[in-house]
Amino acid sequence: QPQYLLQVARQVQEPAVRAGAIRALGRIEDRTLVEDLAEFLRDPSRRVRQAAVEALLSEGERRWSWIRHAVRRALADITLQDDGPLLPRGRLLPSEAVKDLTAWAGEKGILSVRASATLGAHYERALNEQPGEALILEFRRILADPHRPAPLRMELTQLLQKNHLLDRNLQEKLLDPLNPAPLRLLAAEALLSQGAHEGAVAVLRDIARLPNREIGLATAEVIQRRLGVDLGLPVGQPLPAVHTRQAAEVTRRVMAWAMGGEHPEGQGHSGPWARPDTDSSVRSRPVI
Repeated sequence: QPQYLLQVARQVQEPAVRAGAIRALGRIEDRTLVEDLAEFLRDPSRRVRQAAVEALLSEGERRWSWIRHAVRRALADITLQDDGPLLPRGRLLPSEAVKDLTAWAGEKGILSVRASATLGAHYERALNEQPGEALILEFRRILADPHRPAPLRMELTQLLQKNHLLDRNLQEKLLDPLNPAPLRLLAAEALLSQGAHEGAVAVLRDIARLPNREIGLATAEVIQRRLGVDLGLPVGQPLPAVHTRQAAEVTRRVMAWAMGGEHPEGQGHSGPWARPDTDSSVRSRPVI
């Protein structure tokens, strides 16, 4: 019967039927069949891919060594980048998977980003299900280590900030120029959400000078929202696409602000010097 179900998953056209066949194979113990099943992690149908994740990783502890290469290929596939974290519902990853994902987070490209996102989702679930001081201290230790992969540190920064576990001392350490610009930007915004902070503003000026339009847009969003400087970003809208004329104008303005003061081209200061937490007027995208 497992061979028949595998044949159905390969040959039937309807994604719902194929996904059902894959879920039915979730408890098989034969290594060859498990490795065949792992190839569906890169199936053209997202529904089928998710069924493969659930079938394979729900029993991941004993199977990980059989499927790790297929998981790596799936995470590195640029066509699947919108799938997000590769994590089964309601389960934590086995320790060997965490070890491999941590190593992959240190590589380049989409593999690093998706491995880090998967670890971030795993760590968030662990924090919700098994909260404890030891776990929080471990997260802070990883975050504070400049030798850890930047995307992984970004995930942990967002997780700790979301749960109000990112203490001020660590936030200020993350402003250090030795840290990647996106991480420094997150720390600067976190500090400014609490009120005025000269060091955070200095970091915003520093980052705004970088010749990177994506980072420039993200920095402009923080400056406009936290400092009240009008940089031309639309209220209540996503950031403009990087290659648009509007994005070029916003990055020009933020560069002018960084080089010459708070009011590029006479733009007024529309709020207090640093604004505490409020609803975001512009929805930003993560920058890696």
